[in-house]
Amino acid sequence: MPQVVIAITSGTRFRVPVDCTSATIEVIGGGAIGGGAYSKTNTVTLTPLSFVFVNIGAGGVIDGSAAGDTWFNKATNAAPSSTTNGALAKGGQGLPSCPGAALGGLASGGVGDTDAKHSGGSGYGFNSGGGCPVWHMYSSGGAAGPNGAGGNGRQSNPGGGGGANDGSSSTSSTGGNNRLGTGGGAGGNPPTAGTNGGGGGQNTGSTGAGALGSADLVYTDYLNNTYGPAGGAGGSTGNTDNGVPSVAGTNYGGGGSPGGQGLIIITYTPVVTIGNSYTEVLNENGPTGSSTPSRWRIPYGVDTVTVHAIGSGSSGQSATTWGGGGGGAYAASAVDVSTLNNTGAYYLNYYFDSSSFAGGSDAWFNRSASSAPSSSTNGALAKGATLNSTSGGSGGSSVGEVDKVFSGGNGGSGGGTTIRKVGGGGGAAGPSGVGKNGGNVFSVTNASGSSGGGGGANGGSSTAGGNSTPNAATAGAGGAGNGGSGGGAAATASTNAGNGSNGGGGGGGKNTAGTFLNGGNGSTQNIWTDSGTSSQYGPGGGGGGSAATNTSNIGSPGAAGQWGGGTGYLTKAGFPLIVLQYTITKAAPVDNAIITEASSGADSVSAALTIASSVTESASGADAITSTVTFSLSVDELASALDTINSGLSFSSSVLESAAGADVANSVASFIGTIAETAAGLDAVSGTFLFSVTVTETASGVEDVSATATFSLDIAETAAGADAISNTGTFNIAVSESASGIDNVSSIATLTASVAETAAGADLTVANILFTLVVSESASGADASADTLAYAAIINEIASGLDALGVGGTFNIAVVESAAGQDSISNIGSFGITVTEAATGAAVITARLAWEPIDDQQTANWNTISTTQSPVWTDINDTQTPGWTDIPTQ
Repeated sequence: MPQVVIAITSGTRFRVPVDCTSATIEVIGGGAIGGGAYSKTNTVTLTPLSFVFVNIGAGGVIDGSAAGDTWFNKATNAAPSSTTNGALAKGGQGLPSCPGAALGGLASGGVGDTDAKHSGGSGYGFNSGGGCPVWHMYSSGGAAGPNGAGGNGRQSNPGGGGGANDGSSSTSSTGGNNRLGTGGGAGGNPPTAGTNGGGGGQNTGSTGAGALGSADLVYTDYLNNTYGPAGGAGGSTGNTDNGVPSVAGTNYGGGGSPGGQGLIIITYTPVVTIGNSYTEVLNENGPTGSSTPSRWRIPYGVDTVTVHAIGSGSSGQSATTWGGGGGGAYAASAVDVSTLNNTGAYYLNYYFDSSSFAGGSDAWFNRSASSAPSSSTNGALAKGATLNSTSGGSGGSSVGEVDKVFSGGNGGSGGGTTIRKVGGGGGAAGPSGVGKNGGNVFSVTNASGSSGGGGGANGGSSTAGGNSTPNAATAGAGGAGNGGSGGGAAATASTNAGNGSNGGGGGGGKNTAGTFLNGGNGSTQNIWTDSGTSSQYGPGGGGGGSAATNTSNIGSPGAAGQWGGGTGYLTKAGFPLIVLQYTITKAAPVDNAIITEASSGADSVSAALTIASSVTESASGADAITSTVTFSLSVDELASALDTINSGLSFSSSVLESAAGADVANSVASFIGTIAETAAGLDAVSGTFLFSVTVTETASGVEDVSATATFSLDIAETAAGADAISNTGTFNIAVSESASGIDNVSSIATLTASVAETAAGADLTVANILFTLVVSESASGADASADTLAYAAIINEIASGLDALGVGGTFNIAVVESAAGQDSISNIGSFGITVTEAATGAAVITARLAWEPIDDQQTANWNTISTTQSPVWTDINDTQTPGWTDIPTQ
């Protein structure tokens, strides 16, 4: 099974992927003058969709500052104390004095498996004037890595930087080499940078900067980005106070000033359970503070992701207008990701925040591009409410499936140039409908006026939530949520405005002798429950508007419902939200061994693979696999070929093809022994095959099996032939065909002994045949059985003949036909002894006699009747039934 590699370079928390139950954790500390250390914990048990804590060590900023430690802890927000919870790598140290050495991060201070911790290389500072930091010069240590410790910078008159990851130390102006023995940057004026983990060279001029170290890119993550520990920077020179140029350390962990930052690498084998469904909330703790899209790794086994997005609300208008902010729009779509497993989709739920007003941010998800989608095929886009406006997020500008896009509610109008009265915030839209509008304020100039409530979320009530018109005596109530209730009560002469519930908006504030001015808070209608945290999420109602008495007695708008609700000036609007829902519908792929391709080729795998041993291809070829394949042993292809497999294959031993050929399998095939094809051939399997031993084809041929065939011993075909079996056939021992022929079995055939055909012939069996002994045909003939035949002994046909059985026949002893003839049995025949036909003839039995026939040699057991005697009975004709006892044969 392929391993997944994830690199973490920022942040303080990491969400465990849904297909991860345990992982290997590798960490590199930040670099300073000394390089960062390395630690590795091979197995940390993890819970899918849980959150773990991480810290990325920052590089040391100036010569004397140490770098930060890098760690991973699944349990608490602190460096782990044992490998049970994660790993820790120490950062490099700064210069304690000048001249002096700056140690790299120490392995002894890290947390990792005993044999998987390495120290960073040390750097060195030098001052020709005897003080520090006057006229200082330095070389930097390399970062440690999975292959070993970092190399030291030159520990005397500053020289080159140390190599990374088991690289060498610098002993001159040249940087230390990488772990492969090359790559150290040359000293000079100017010096050159290191390569592949080598340290940078020293500047040998009177003044100048040293060269950069380089990274040993030993990691490639699932997005095909590369990472690795870095060599240290080369030494700089100067001749005035603070006149030495700084040289930054290279990421990750390389020594320099400032040093390179730390790195976390997570590696795991995906594990999925088919049929499990999940709800995953992106940035569940709140939106990002960056407008750069984030990435979400599409798990193995997922074909479709349903995306729900809610744009952020806004905090309304400022300066004289004081209108409430609108709610965010909602959009949803089902996105096909069946060919994108283990790639990174893009999403954005950035939140704008300033000292005056906030929100107005879109939320979107795109399966393949780093921009908002333009169609629901690729994702969903929910518009945020307009910033510094009362307008809610526009459903018309959002992107989602038909009938799954709704606009956010508008904020209510405010007023008062100096006496700030704020309108109610609009509610966020949701899967059940639009967000409702916030209520307006009463009398923008009347200090005794009241404010409207916030709008309800997700469809709200049948009337516009929060839009009841307040007056001097009555403030507006909050709009109801989707269930028709939950709006916060308006403030009264004696009570504060109430908070909303279940998506309802907050109540409006009221001026009563300078009290009860604040609006009530909007609420969230909980629709989705995150599978990892069990936290609940949904669209938010708007915050209630606020009232004021004078410029010094101004109420505050109610807080918006957390996800997409609108509110008033100087108050946080509701955040954007993205919820993903998906089901595991297929297994993760498997590749337990090496695939080696020695020449050019195009390999396309669109679904899971299980390869238990090496696959070697020694010449160009194009291999396309559209479903699961299991190879238990080697597959060797010695010449160019096109191999197409449309469904699962299992090979428990080698498959050898020594010349060009095209092999097509439309369904499952199991080969228990070797298949050897020594010349070109086309093999087509449209149904299941089970070969318990060798199948050998010594010349070109076409084998077509349209249903299951079981061969328990050898099948040998020595000349060209076409064998067609349209239903199941079972051959317990060898079937030999020594010349060309066509064998057609349209139903089940069971041959318990050999079938030998020595000349051309066509054998047609329409129904079941059971041969318990040998059937031999020595010349051409056509055998047709319309129904079941059972032959208990040998049937020999010495010359050509046509045998037709209309119904079942049972032969207890041999039937011998010595010359051409036609045998027709239209009903059941039972032969207790041998039937012999010595010459050409046609034997027809149309019924079964009730007595034995009298032959011409039979003697009756009564007195002879003379020719003159008159009988006392009527003559018996051949159709009459006599009225006496049967005449015995003796």
